[in-house]
Amino acid sequence: MKLYNLNSFYLVTDIQEHKQNKMKLLSAINSLPHNEIKNNERDEFIHKTDWNLDEDVKRDYYDVFFPMIKPYMNKISEKMMCGRWSIDNYWFQVYGKTGQHTWHLHNKANWANVYFLHLPKNTLATEIYDYTTNTIINDIQVKEGQMLTFPAYMLHRSPKNNSDDLKVIIAFNSNFDDTTLTF
Repeated sequence: MKLYNLNSFYLVTDIQEHKQNKMKLLSAINSLPHNEIKNNERDEFIHKTDWNLDEDVKRDYYDVFFPMIKPYMNKISEKMMCGRWSIDNYWFQVYGKTGQHTWHLHNKANWANVYFLHLPKNTLATEIYDYTTNTIINDIQVKEGQMLTFPAYMLHRSPKNNSDDLKVIIAFNSNFDDTTLTF
């Protein structure tokens, strides 16, 4: 098998409503039951998440988050020359000291999205693995209040948090469809 390089891209989107909604989102996340993911074999530790909570648990943060990102998702859809988009799945993750999410990808989705709700240091930003160069892309210029969108098939991780600060993200999978490209 021979691997060929195909130019692709990731997007970084400024969410203008971040400052006015940050505390609402954090409060809604904090009100959810404590639920962690710890996998010692993979050296993985997510201090709090709703990933594996029952579906019937009300997630109030989504009522703030979805209207906030909707216009940005519409713009991304236009950029991708698609007439519609959808969110397939969503969840939050809180990383305290020693928290990390090891290498993984998102199946059954076109795009992975990470909204940085609280990002005290850029070194805690998502890292992506470049298959063509066998290197880690760990210099993505993203900051708190921005959303990173990248192909869901790309291996990525949340690096180990060695600080006392919390990292809080809202992640979701998105799909784009109904192409508007006509030539």
